[in-house]
Amino acid sequence: MKRTRAFAAFLCFIALSLVAGAAEEKISKPRGSEVIIVARIQISPALNRDFFSHYASFETPYLKASVSKDVKKGEIPNDTLALFIKDNRPGLHLASNVDNGGYLSGSFGKVGEISLAKMAIPKNREIEIGYVRVYVVDNGFLFFDVPIDRKIVVPEGVNYVYLGTITCTLANEYFDIADISMSDEFDGAQAYVAKTFGAQAQLVRVNLLAVDKAKK
Repeated sequence: MKRTRAFAAFLCFIALSLVAGAAEEKISKPRGSEVIIVARIQISPALNRDFFSHYASFETPYLKASVSKDVKKGEIPNDTLALFIKDNRPGLHLASNVDNGGYLSGSFGKVGEISLAKMAIPKNREIEIGYVRVYVVDNGFLFFDVPIDRKIVVPEGVNYVYLGTITCTLANEYFDIADISMSDEFDGAQAYVAKTFGAQAQLVRVNLLAVDKAKK
């Protein structure tokens, strides 16, 4: 019964979603005008990857999903992430990376691992984080969103900021969210950043602040 209900939910996602999965990108060191956002996204309970692996690839007369060439035969693709940032700059048009809500999107690594995303630092140094999208088995038609709806302020002279570990607890197989919690794994994140970008890369904690809806 659960398999039937979950597959029905999957078909709903297909009908509503015409997006690609989050292709993984290698991130270079940031310039002075750029910042790298660091976090880790966990899903609890763990997704039933064996079940969803049956839908990692499919083809219909109208839709097609295929497994990345990087995935070896018999392996299950990773659950990948995309970070959606609110773009508040007037006159900016990046249609290929902007959804209907005005969010810029970019790859954010894999579920359970330390995630990195690089972007330019706005003039007011404020970055509004809308949500993180989880692509189950890296399928662009099978996803759910983890709402963040907070902003961060990048301190002067800082190029690496740490959000924390965000744990999303699911209520059921429909990906309804029961709870979102935060925890701190700063030391591990700092070690990862130093290993990736060099010992001079210093990670700084930032607070997730409420967004002033009245200014929108």
